[in-house]
Amino acid sequence: MRKIIILLYSTMLSGCVALLLAPAVMKANGDHFKELESPSINMGAVYIFRKFKLVASIYCQPFSINGERTSCLRNGGYIRLELQPGEHVIGFPKRALEFGEGFEQKILVIGGKTSFYEWGTDIDNINSVGTSTSMTFVEFLIGHTQESAVAILKDLRKS
Repeated sequence: MRKIIILLYSTMLSGCVALLLAPAVMKANGDHFKELESPSINMGAVYIFRKFKLVASIYCQPFSINGERTSCLRNGGYIRLELQPGEHVIGFPKRALEFGEGFEQKILVIGGKTSFYEWGTDIDNINSVGTSTSMTFVEFLIGHTQESAVAILKDLRKS
């Protein structure tokens, strides 16, 4: 019985240490957000950001614009893009060992204007049968006003 308790305690402790260290490795490490930059002439600016969260914190979320891989979005980070005015598709593909299709959403870019979108993921469901546990996650892309986005961006770094 003592061996089982020691094994369970060691497993829990190692899991907590991994959770504490993983975000430090994969969080955004660029410059802190300072101020909004105006878009170039005949272009629209888009800020895509990701709040710092423990859920899915260990990876840099890849994303694409109109099917072309652009970059990845680190935990607690933001990316600023300049795009031609018009409709675009932001895609977040699944990574290895993830099931289902990637997440995509259409956005409208207006020349001379700046748009703000927050990407995130949360635990949707946890299933446990015997000693096996599985989780499903939900992804989202939320549009923000300039005021609410800047309040969030002040706590983020360039991804």
